[in-house]
Amino acid sequence: MTILDPCVSAVEPPGYRPYELGNEMDVWVKRADGVTPAQGKVWPAGACYFADYSKNSTREWWKILIKEFHDNMLEFDALWIVSETMGAITVTNNSSNLSYLDIDSFTDLNC
Repeated sequence: MTILDPCVSAVEPPGYRPYELGNEMDVWVKRADGVTPAQGKVWPAGACYFADYSKNSTREWWKILIKEFHDNMLEFDALWIVSETMGAITVTNNSSNLSYLDIDSFTDLNC
């Protein structure tokens, strides 16, 4: 079973397609200023961004990347899309390090 994780490394060298296309299509969850992408840290090394799946552009970005992955890298029959992001966030670019256990709702996590 092929597993896809919806967070994207924000520290890849130039040419990392998911990151560059994500910037181009403006898909990232934003900080309170509405401009700066919110950064977190999960199990990959370094900072990562999270896609805002409430946006049409993000859903298109996801479809493009999944199709490219299927057509150019691995012809899969099914995908397991990891949805455990909230429980895996260990650091935000907020001044405090929050655990998902410390907050009452998703809206309380100010990145």
